[in-house]
Amino acid sequence: NDMAVLRNFDQLAAAETPALVWHSAAPFMLKLGERCSVSGGLFVLRPSRAEYERALAHLKGMYVGERCTRKGVCFRYDGSDQEFWRSFYSRPYELPIRFHATNYLKMPRDEWRHVRAIHFISGFKNFDTRLPIFVRNNMKYQK
Repeated sequence: NDMAVLRNFDQLAAAETPALVWHSAAPFMLKLGERCSVSGGLFVLRPSRAEYERALAHLKGMYVGERCTRKGVCFRYDGSDQEFWRSFYSRPYELPIRFHATNYLKMPRDEWRHVRAIHFISGFKNFDTRLPIFVRNNMKYQK
């Protein structure tokens, strides 16, 4: 996996569900009218047979043609988990960025001290200089 836990995040057990962290949309998504995106690294969900059945039905429906939003933006399912989650949960609870930061985030050095989990978009690299040194030193890399 390309996620690393830096600090305890037990408080997520009591979070509203479904919960996730929204990130700024990639350039191609901005062209489609999307301002935010979901990354599949961390979700808080409650186990539910009914929700599982609803997810399966939703997934099957995604393979049929194009879907269009009220604003006229159309999507065709590309097989990504991001598109599934974005279309399945219309109003998820938004978690603070500290629960799912990415190595591409540009944020003040002091904010990195509060990060609980980090998602390495391009995989683990112990030389990733985009991260403050104290974050890199707190990580363990497997060879």
